[in-house]
Amino acid sequence: MDYQYKDLPVYHRRSTTDNIAFKIVTDDFHLVTGQSEEYVSLCRNLKAAEETSQLDSCPVAGRAELQALLKALRTKHPDLRARQTQMGPSILTPADADISEEAALFESANGTLANLSSSFTAQECETLVNKGILPIIVKGTVSIGDYIFIEGIRSQIEQGNVKLDAYIIREGYTPVEMELAPLTEEQRKTLLNQ
Repeated sequence: MDYQYKDLPVYHRRSTTDNIAFKIVTDDFHLVTGQSEEYVSLCRNLKAAEETSQLDSCPVAGRAELQALLKALRTKHPDLRARQTQMGPSILTPADADISEEAALFESANGTLANLSSSFTAQECETLVNKGILPIIVKGTVSIGDYIFIEGIRSQIEQGNVKLDAYIIREGYTPVEMELAPLTEEQRKTLLNQ
């Protein structure tokens, strides 16, 4: 398959939102580096929802899984609208994986919002940030298929916070310990200006 990459950052802040929700679609890094159709199909629905939202249409319309997610989010935020939360896929990356420029570009082209791992090198952080992907260190337990909701992500990046207010969303909210990987001031600006 001929993949058409758009070298544009995925992580972006619409003026109406400061929240982000992402689904862990794989922990098999070979799917990503191998440019697998399976990985692409896992990302497609979430990416389409986000693109719909950018057009000021309802991103959850006709998408039962995302409607269920929004219903769960509204148990804590009753006034939350779908367009107030950026949605997309994320990847759970083994600590010993090497996140290359090509892999990050492939993730970005498929709408990946966050790369989760127990650690990142400085070069991996730079690579991910330049592609608009949040490098997030997971200290708690997460699984494939989990939806993670992070409140106030933009303000947390602006303030240089490390610890994130992150929750696994199922029937309700389960706190999960996550941190933004160490970023330079320039990297934070890069994320905020995308």
